[in-house]
Amino acid sequence: MRTEQPPRWLGRGIPPSQPSPSYLRIPLKPPGGKKPSNPVIVAILSLTIVAAMAVGIWFARRRSERVVGSPQLVMSGLVQGAASIDPLGLVIASSETLTIRTDQVIIEKVWVDSCQRPGLGRTPAARCDRQPFFERSLVKAVLQGVNCVPEQRREESISFALEINHKTRTTRLFAGKSGSLTRTKVKPVLECIQQSLASADWEQIPHEHSRYVIGVLAKYPVQKRD
Repeated sequence: MRTEQPPRWLGRGIPPSQPSPSYLRIPLKPPGGKKPSNPVIVAILSLTIVAAMAVGIWFARRRSERVVGSPQLVMSGLVQGAASIDPLGLVIASSETLTIRTDQVIIEKVWVDSCQRPGLGRTPAARCDRQPFFERSLVKAVLQGVNCVPEQRREESISFALEINHKTRTTRLFAGKSGSLTRTKVKPVLECIQQSLASADWEQIPHEHSRYVIGVLAKYPVQKRD
């Protein structure tokens, strides 16, 4: 007697007449339509980078223009009522574009005029190292010594020059050539400002040269004192 053979699909999982189970249907395209093209992705990334840079620049500017203490200090270059503020940061940050402005004086420039080593003569000013202690001291003395300047009918200026000698450990304040106030009126101003200069701890002041001359240009607007 002939025995029946089982169907060929038995043991192989799924009969040919049945549809394939869902787990065998793997979608080849992501849901939601077409895949973004490369130019679109590049454009999105570029806009993101530009926006991040803009935000970073904005925060940097806001940080540089913060108000510090009283009176108002703005690091972009303008200081109003700065007589009580230590201007060291501004002096070192920007000696050529610095502007410190109060009602009685305007300081527009702080610079190293010259420097020299023993026996080698003068070094070009551009190669001179800075003297922050003395620059700060001179700026503060000028700010605090506004009452040393007599009343005048027009705006006047004084070019303060401070000679620093590390060998003899002495300083000398004198008037430069760029000021407009006459020598007769400048002399008592220099003597008055000299008294406000801070004493130096010479051992603690770094220097590459033995002698320096630093300058501060100050302008005094017309003002009548009571």
